[in-house]
Amino acid sequence: MAATEERLNAEAAALEAGYTWEQEYKRSWDVIQEDAKGQLSTTIDRLKAQLKRTRLYKDARPIQRGVIRHLMLIVDMSAAIQGKDLKPSRLSLVIETLDKFIKDYFDQNPISQLGIMIMRDGIAEMVTELSGNPLDHTRALRSRKLSDSNGEPSLQNALEVAFASLRHTPVHGSREVLVVMAALTTSDPGDIQTTLKSLMAENIKVSMIGLAAEVHICKQITKKTNGSYGIVMNESHFEELVQTFILPPKRVAIEKNAEMVLMGFPNRIVEKLATLCACHQNMSKVGFNCPRCRSKVCQIPTDCPICNLTLVSSPHLARSYHHLFPVEAFHELQKPSSGDMKQPLKLPEGVTVCCGCNSPFDEHSISAFQCQRCVAWFCLECDLFVHESLHNCPSCISKPGGHIGNEVAGEEVVEVNGNGHADDIAMDIAMDGVEVVV
Repeated sequence: MAATEERLNAEAAALEAGYTWEQEYKRSWDVIQEDAKGQLSTTIDRLKAQLKRTRLYKDARPIQRGVIRHLMLIVDMSAAIQGKDLKPSRLSLVIETLDKFIKDYFDQNPISQLGIMIMRDGIAEMVTELSGNPLDHTRALRSRKLSDSNGEPSLQNALEVAFASLRHTPVHGSREVLVVMAALTTSDPGDIQTTLKSLMAENIKVSMIGLAAEVHICKQITKKTNGSYGIVMNESHFEELVQTFILPPKRVAIEKNAEMVLMGFPNRIVEKLATLCACHQNMSKVGFNCPRCRSKVCQIPTDCPICNLTLVSSPHLARSYHHLFPVEAFHELQKPSSGDMKQPLKLPEGVTVCCGCNSPFDEHSISAFQCQRCVAWFCLECDLFVHESLHNCPSCISKPGGHIGNEVAGEEVVEVNGNGHADDIAMDIAMDGVEVVV
């Protein structure tokens, strides 16, 4: 009798909980609530603001990240990419989103490299080799080659080509593969498990984004290579999934000791007569001379095609390590969900405008954000700009005295940078198994 009662209670609990797919189902219309005057606009604005700041709620503590990245972008150009379930079409959405991703990727990772590959008719085609020039990638992404979609994809062939390209990259840089998969099948010539073992042996991280549904082999590959696997729900969700790969990945602990990475800082030259560049064999009057072999290249950052020296500029290097010291998330002050929405925010006395853009806080402002170090107040747009692009609090770095902000610890004054971390004259940063002295 006791066993029967337990079984009946378990069945009743299961029926009350519902099916698994019902637990994941959200009644979005229940989230929208009217304010005191029966209006929905204020609630909708608040939901939009929360959506914009979702990624800022992550842990902002300094962690070891890969600053020098090598990413191979693989796009499924099989017949499945012509589907119309995503507007205006899967192909158009993928091209537009990846074009924006490439620009943001090099903006936040200026000394990294990226390559593009496509899958169709059971083969893998290399569109662009690994390079640090975003213009080459965006032109290739919008070329006619990426408008023709046929046959079925071959995931194994694509991963084999990516493996051949990434295995020769320096060990101090991360090796990543991002696959945008539209089909639910893959036409492979051999055993894909053998390819998976090769990827694991070379520490190549494979991540995938599915446009249709989850595929078991894709999930298995991403899990064993410490990647991520996401399934697109709508157009905005696809953009969110792609944007997560802009931030450098966390560095897995390695046994190898840190070592120095040799980099060159070339001078920009303007010649009277056009000469050939060593990278593209094009005639140009403007370029950069490699400090080691004196070869001419068109743009930096890049690797010298003659001596393989990494060529960067000091702003590129400075912008790359911002990810190691992220700005802490600002404290948010919101209007109450109930009450008169025409009432202004309850800000401290004397605070009437945003510290960043100087826009006033009035009855239309639904939220404000405060830096916990300098207690300055910012609007939503400035909050996003500080965390996504500037990577420094403008109020902290504008402190008087010629320093980039000060903190008092007892009687000792500690100089800090705009992110609140110690600002030493020489700072050793261990990253990617590389010790960089700034």
